[in-house]
Amino acid sequence: MKLPMNKRFPRELEEILGAEASDAFLDFLHKNWESGGKMLLEESQRRFEKLLSDEIGKIREELSDFKNSVIHTFASARNEIASIRKQIYDLETRITKLETSSKEMSAQIEKTQREIKELRMDFEVFKSDIRAELKHEIGTLRTEMQFGFLNIYKELLKIQETISNQTKWILATALAIPVFLPIISKLIDKYF
Repeated sequence: MKLPMNKRFPRELEEILGAEASDAFLDFLHKNWESGGKMLLEESQRRFEKLLSDEIGKIREELSDFKNSVIHTFASARNEIASIRKQIYDLETRITKLETSSKEMSAQIEKTQREIKELRMDFEVFKSDIRAELKHEIGTLRTEMQFGFLNIYKELLKIQETISNQTKWILATALAIPVFLPIISKLIDKYF
């Protein structure tokens, strides 16, 4: 960081301090300014990285919870599908037995076939409902995550702006004290 100062002191101050002391004091200010800027930049980076890693950890935890929820939903759906398949298999078995029976059972067979068709239709509707619900939930989650990331970035920008403003005031105060203290001291000694 460059020190935002002229290379020369005002003539009156240079006469009080002397040419060599003025140059030495300017060099001292430049060195302190540069080291302070480096320390500030390193601390800002460290804090930013810590905040970023904390937020990433939270997002990972939320994603893990969501993943577990989806896995549980799929497991439930698979169990229901297996149950429906078993019911279909059982119905098909019953139909086979009924076909081997007498003609009196033909009405029952037709009824069972209708039940199977209805079950298959119900199964297809159930399957499409699950797919639509999962797509909706995933879309909602993506939207929420994008909104969350946007809020995180806004907060990070606010933090960075606050740190920048605080740093400017600290540096201005740090520069003002060593610059004006000797001047005020010399003026008090000279006039009082």
